[in-house]
Amino acid sequence: MIEPPTHVVFANTQGADIFCTASGSPAPELDWVREDGSAVDNIPGLLNVLPNNTLRFHPFPQASFRTGVHKGVYRCLASNAAGTVVSNNVTVRAGKYCCSSAEMLLLVLLLL
Repeated sequence: MIEPPTHVVFANTQGADIFCTASGSPAPELDWVREDGSAVDNIPGLLNVLPNNTLRFHPFPQASFRTGVHKGVYRCLASNAAGTVVSNNVTVRAGKYCCSSAEMLLLVLLLL
């Protein structure tokens, strides 16, 4: 498995994509789950799992911020007949205060 990043911080006006890939024989099935193990469901206009298993956070107006979507922990699962591999935790934070590169860097450093 190629691990996704451990922290993703983005401005609500920009959105973000998180990639997770894995290979194996047979080819693994990839899924995204939340910290509690529940499957990530598509939320139109806010969050989608794309056919290539990219976790896409869409740009959104600040009034549409949802704690369970834009502030949380996600994991990628790769499963086949040989078993299941779980990625590292991906901590996601989004909001209007993530606007400049300097602010984003500061937030990432604070999350570490």
